[in-house]
Amino acid sequence: MKIEIKNAGSIVSDLKKFSKEIRGSIEDGLDIDLDKGVEDLKSTLMDYINFQITEKTPDPMDQTQKIDVPKSKIELMKEIFNVDIQNSDVMKPTSKGRTLDDKSKVMVMKQGRIKAWQNVNDASTYFGQEYYFKERLMDGIVYDADKGKMYKLPENSVKGIKLDCSTDTGQTLNSEKKFTAYKQSEKITRRKGDSPDQRIAVWTTRKEDLNFMMRNAIDLDTLIIDVSEGKYDTAITKLQTHDTKGIYRDPIEKIQNIKAGKVAQPGTKVYLQIQDLVKNLKIRKRVADYKTTYTLVTSYAKALDSSEQGMLDDSEDSFLHVLRQQIFIWEIENEQQWLDTITKKVEELIKRYNK
Repeated sequence: MKIEIKNAGSIVSDLKKFSKEIRGSIEDGLDIDLDKGVEDLKSTLMDYINFQITEKTPDPMDQTQKIDVPKSKIELMKEIFNVDIQNSDVMKPTSKGRTLDDKSKVMVMKQGRIKAWQNVNDASTYFGQEYYFKERLMDGIVYDADKGKMYKLPENSVKGIKLDCSTDTGQTLNSEKKFTAYKQSEKITRRKGDSPDQRIAVWTTRKEDLNFMMRNAIDLDTLIIDVSEGKYDTAITKLQTHDTKGIYRDPIEKIQNIKAGKVAQPGTKVYLQIQDLVKNLKIRKRVADYKTTYTLVTSYAKALDSSEQGMLDDSEDSFLHVLRQQIFIWEIENEQQWLDTITKKVEELIKRYNK
């Protein structure tokens, strides 16, 4: 039997070209897919870091008072405004919309009312306690428990301060009488820790005055989002718009420090480091004689301090835990797409050489 192959030289030449081009064609397709995929991954991770990683109320079984506050918001509020949301009555279902911690500057508002408990003893005065409550309102923040939003009251707007169930604002005969009743009360509900020496007085504001304050309050949620997204100048401008007497000088300086990479709180430092890690994610491509390797890397090389690393690993919802989890999910979800791209590029090349 005689077999004759015509144009053998052409076939051999085409096979050499095919073997050379197939690798380049596949790499070109994967380069495009992976670059787009990394941008999608970065967007997903930033959303999780800024909004999905939350601090939950201490009692997970009490769903009637379930409150989840983004961890990024907790850290940035502590850094910028020096308020501790995590340990405030916001996160305590048992507070039922009241501000029970008299040292906290996170004032809980529920159904349009603020009710704040403050310790009193025999040496307490109406004027001193009223002034302290006013300071807490001016220096702290208001958390609207009905909307889950946080606000900063505008300067020189705090007024209408009174004792709960009192009709008078300011120091009057009636308000003094009410204050004395709080100091001398034998009711268990008006004692701190059932101690006769540490009683409490409940402070509030007139509803119409609080409504006025809230209409002109600064929306801190949008301001924190600006900072989270790196829009520092936008956040600073929002504060400057409301700052005619320099009362927001310190928060403005804190945002400027964050912009410059200088932070005071360890939690905020960790949060910003993780943000940098995500922003700098990219695909590293290495081409060898018989193999092309794609690796997900970050150019952010600074390691976390051991104390900061421990703080992250102790929490189930830590930044790094969620980061690893979401990257794994991203790989699984995109694996088939990458395989389809390889198959498509091979098929396209075969069609070109199929004579």
